Amino acid sequence: MANDPLSLDEIVRRVDVKAADYCALSDRIWAMPELAFDEHRSVAEHIAMLEREGFHITTTVGGIATAFIAEFGEGSPIIGILGEYDALPDLAQVSGATEPRATEPGPGDGCGHSLVGSGSALAAAALKDALATERIEGTVRFYGCPAEEAGGG
Repeated sequence: MANDPLSLDEIVRRVDVKAADYCALSDRIWAMPELAFDEHRSVAEHIAMLEREGFHITTTVGGIATAFIAEFGEGSPIIGILGEYDALPDLAQVSGATEPRATEPGPGDGCGHSLVGSGSALAAAALKDALATERIEGTVRFYGCPAEEAGGG
């Protein structure tokens, strides 16, 4: 395996190539806010995206139905990236607003977890591609974390 350092420019290029798909993922998660430990559709969206990227998926991690691990590669180092996707009660926001503007009361991603999950998945996918292309040994793990604020998932 190569021991050359992977350039930041190469990873950024890989992020740019995939950005539109992951922005769309974020938009889908935003549009279907799910509260702590009930993020089933959000998890399915993340898993589908990461499976297309070639990650191996382990579901129901720690006995939690909405926790999962997506893994690619083998060996060291193991690079872990955490993604969140839960909505919070009473944080529904108007999409595209530049100032806080609530919609009808209800759950929402006003705290940005739709961005955290999709952005972290994008980082994992871009890093995975770079490691594979450069033949650099290592494991990339995406930890799908439910109930990040409201339940300690």
